[in-house]
Amino acid sequence: MFRIPPEDSWTLFALIVAGTATAIWLERRYHWGAKLSAPVIALLIAMVLSNTGIMPAEAPAYDFVGSWLVPIALPLLLLRANIVRIARKTGKLLIAFNIAAVGTILGAVLAFALLKNHIPEPEKAAGIMTASYIGGMVNFVAVSASTNASGSMTSSLIVADNIIMAGLFLVLFWMVGSTAFRRHFRVQYGEKMAEPSGTLDPAAEKPERATLDVLDLTVSIAIAVSIAAAAMMLQRYLAGVLVPEPGDVWRSLATNKYVLITGVSLAVATLFPRPLERLQSAEPVGTFLLYLFLFCVGLPANVRSMFLPGEEGMLMFYLFVFCFIMAAANLIFVTVVGKLCRLSLEDIVLASNASVGGPPTAAAMAISKGWSRLVLPGLLAGLYGYAVGTPLGLLVTSWLSR
Repeated sequence: MFRIPPEDSWTLFALIVAGTATAIWLERRYHWGAKLSAPVIALLIAMVLSNTGIMPAEAPAYDFVGSWLVPIALPLLLLRANIVRIARKTGKLLIAFNIAAVGTILGAVLAFALLKNHIPEPEKAAGIMTASYIGGMVNFVAVSASTNASGSMTSSLIVADNIIMAGLFLVLFWMVGSTAFRRHFRVQYGEKMAEPSGTLDPAAEKPERATLDVLDLTVSIAIAVSIAAAAMMLQRYLAGVLVPEPGDVWRSLATNKYVLITGVSLAVATLFPRPLERLQSAEPVGTFLLYLFLFCVGLPANVRSMFLPGEEGMLMFYLFVFCFIMAAANLIFVTVVGKLCRLSLEDIVLASNASVGGPPTAAAMAISKGWSRLVLPGLLAGLYGYAVGTPLGLLVTSWLSR
C-alpha cells in the first residue's frame, strides 16, 4: 500500500488542502453532504486516509496548520464582531443568549461530574464544548489547540457535536410550531410567518455573492496577520510581567495567545467597524483555514478503537452523552429562565440556536420562519458568542482541572 512518510510535507499538505476542498464540494453538491456538513466530511476523509496508512497520524505539516493558520483564521472570522453594534442591535435576544450561555456552563459542570471517570481529559472536553456551545467551531478549534487536547477525543467530539446539534435544531423548530409552547410563551410573530420571500427583506434572504477581489483578499489577510502579530507581541510582554503560577486561572488566561488574539480582534472590529464590514473575503478565507485544521484533527483518530467493544469503544458513546447533557442544559435553562423573564419564544429558541450553532444557523432559522426583524440580531448574537466563547471555555477547563 502507498504510504506517505511524515517528512514529505508538500504531499501531505496537498492532501490536506485537496481533502478539505472535497469536503466543502460534497457539502454543497449533495443533500447528504449538507446534512453531514463539511467539517464532519473532512474528518471522515482524514480518518480514512490515516487509518488505511496512506497518511501518518503525526507530521510537521499538521503542526504548521495549527501553529500558523489557526491564529490567522481567528481574526478573519472576528473582523465584523463590533461589540458596540452587537450590544445596540440585539436587545432582549442578547439577554436570552447570555442565559443560554450560563446553561451551557452548568451543563458542562454536570457532564464533567457524571462522566469524568469515563472519558479521557474530561476537563478539556468540558472547556472545548463550552466554547463550542457558546461560540462555535472557531472557539472549538481555539480551545482544543490551546489545551493540547488529544486528536482522537477532539475528532470524536466533533462528530458527536454535529449529531447532537442537528437533533437540537429539530427540537427548536418543533418548539416554535408547537401549540403548547405558543400558548404558554409570549410570541412576536404569528404561527404562519414562514411565508414566501415577499415577507422578508430580500437582501437578508438572498444576499448577493460578492465577486472575489484581490485587494479585498490581501487587505483581509494583512489585517488578520497584523492582529495575530500584535497579539503575539502582547503575549511576550505579559508573559514577562505576569508569570502564570499553578492554579492561577486569570494569569493563564491573560497570557493565552488565543484569548489575546480574540481580544485584539474585537478591539480592531469595534474601533474600525465601517471599513472592516466592507471586506468580503475575511469570513470565507477564515472558514477555509479552520476546515484545514479540522482535517488535521481527524488524522490522529483511531477509528477502530472508536467502534470496537470494550472501554475504548465506549468513548464515542460517552462523548455523545456528554454533548447531549450540555445541549439539553442550554435549552432547558434558557427556556425556564426565559419564561420567568417573560422573553419571547422567538428570542429563546434563537438564543439557543445562535449559541450552539453560531451566527449562520441563527440567521437561517430566522429567515426560514419569516422573522425578518430577528435576522440581524441572530447574526450579531452569534458573533458575540464568538467573542466570549474562547475565554469562557478556557476558564471552565482551568476551573475543572483544579
